[in-house]
Amino acid sequence: MRLSMWVLADWLKCYNPQIKIQDGRRTLRNVRLYSENQRMDASTVYLGAASDFIDGMPDQIICAQQHDLLILDAEDINEILNEILNAFDFYNTWSDSIREKLKTEYSLQDMLADSCPIFNCPLFLGDPSFYVYAYCGIDDQIVKHPTVAAVTRDHIMTLDQIIDLNQDRRLRSNNPQSYQIELLDAHNAVRNLFFRGQHRGWLVTSRFDRQASRGEMDVQDELGDIVERWMEIHQDQEELVEKSGVFQQIMTGRCVKGEDVYRRIESLNWRRNDTKYVYVMQHDEETVVMKNALDRKIEQAGAVFYLHFEDNLLFIVNSSLLDIAVFEKELNFLLERASCHCGRSALFTDIFQLRKSYEQALIAADCGRKPTKRIIGFEDAALRYCFSLIVKNEPVSPAHPALLILRAYDEKHHTQLYETLEAYLQCERNYVKTAKTLTIHRSTLLYRIERIVLLTGLDLESADIRLHLLMSYQLERFTKTAEST
Repeated sequence: MRLSMWVLADWLKCYNPQIKIQDGRRTLRNVRLYSENQRMDASTVYLGAASDFIDGMPDQIICAQQHDLLILDAEDINEILNEILNAFDFYNTWSDSIREKLKTEYSLQDMLADSCPIFNCPLFLGDPSFYVYAYCGIDDQIVKHPTVAAVTRDHIMTLDQIIDLNQDRRLRSNNPQSYQIELLDAHNAVRNLFFRGQHRGWLVTSRFDRQASRGEMDVQDELGDIVERWMEIHQDQEELVEKSGVFQQIMTGRCVKGEDVYRRIESLNWRRNDTKYVYVMQHDEETVVMKNALDRKIEQAGAVFYLHFEDNLLFIVNSSLLDIAVFEKELNFLLERASCHCGRSALFTDIFQLRKSYEQALIAADCGRKPTKRIIGFEDAALRYCFSLIVKNEPVSPAHPALLILRAYDEKHHTQLYETLEAYLQCERNYVKTAKTLTIHRSTLLYRIERIVLLTGLDLESADIRLHLLMSYQLERFTKTAEST
């Protein structure tokens, strides 16, 4: 771990340091005694008597790194040298130990537990929806604090607090340095977490008696770097740190219905009654390209979230936040480029209908194996899906027996009664429209309908019989198509 002069100022605070720091970056790796002829290295802090650096200085010791100085009330330079060596050993032992564990089954909760002795204050890790998935350092006194109590109980703050925090633009900026946020009566140092250019949440330290020092925030930045490295190594646990993590947990059943979940959704600026769709396509290289393209074009609006689930790519779209026609136009263009299609669910509002809507979109995608359009809605695929279930699971055809009678009569007498009945039903028993569709005279149609009723005994005034007949035509057509493929 590279230390900063701010970290050393904290470590040496018992020597009443006068702090004259202009840069203060985390670049220190070594400490040496100052020698007038040696070349100064930017990664090294140099120790010497104050008079060696500045004429007329009293008996003090200076720690110097380029233009940064700490002037200490001390006379024993070896004592200060050993103190700084102890600082390097203390922080490097902690940092190296954690980094060595990153490639093992080492959780972020374990990481915070190993870091608590370094910070001596509560530590929290939250995802971009403000869900706190790991924390430590909360004792019996601190847990009584209202905000801490809410976090330990619900793993999320109140919605009012989230709304207030969301107004701070620093929260989602790609900034690798910690900053201060006051929340109620707590002083919070916040480190934004990013991976692959996307915001993945926050590392927060909370203090109730004072603000974090610059040195403490530098150490927090080191822990933030390690957390980001963990994210890179453990991408199989990406749901913990993605904005879409709450959706993933709903899909897998790990989120039960409750106000805390709705708060997580609302923290992403999605109201609970917003209308939504799910789009599904198979996950391959082309869909990854589409996801990246849509990322650049749409994600900034916060209206679309992406999810990999069961080897499929899901787009969860808030149609209350964007023009769905514009979204589908862009999606359709990308689908054409990739020569593939996707399924779309029916419209829904309750986010806990997400899994059901995913199943609908999956049905639409599966039923559109040879689509005439790139985006297949569940409403367009529902009948085909029902027919597929009937064909797969029903040993006896539920088709109306009248169709067999008409088909047999047509074959024997070279008539078109089978075709005529379907057209008559499709045209909703409108004689003029049906005759035009079949290109026959109206009187011919009247004769054929009378003949059909006479042969089959059908009551065409019955809505149930007409529905059964129409479904029978569709089912026979679907069965032929299935057999040919």
